[in-house]
Amino acid sequence: MDPKVFIVNIKPKVLKLIRGKDKPIKMKFMFSCKFTKENPGTVQIDTNSGNFSNKPIIVSEATNLSELYNTITEKFLESIETFQNQSSGWQFDEVESFSINIDAYTPTSGSSYSNTEVFSWQEGFH
Repeated sequence: MDPKVFIVNIKPKVLKLIRGKDKPIKMKFMFSCKFTKENPGTVQIDTNSGNFSNKPIIVSEATNLSELYNTITEKFLESIETFQNQSSGWQFDEVESFSINIDAYTPTSGSSYSNTEVFSWQEGFH
């Protein structure tokens, strides 16, 4: 499945999940893809995983979640395109996983990214 299609397909479920959390929270998206290229020496197909993530982001009740999701995922798509265009020969093959780490955010505490909940979607997620 094309990464753009995957991102569009899971957006409603991701936004519903985030909306259901008490705010403020800190969250981080992680996007893992498989890339392939033909090895000219062996004529076999080599595979490589590409992992993309954003820095943890603080989300409040006032955050426009749809806009934030679009901004983060557009950067992932740009990173995939950049990786493919570096003349490396690697081509996108499939989405391996998409995960979100979510943690309650307390601005007054020292470390606020500890008891993290992890939500994960594989390519077959519908």
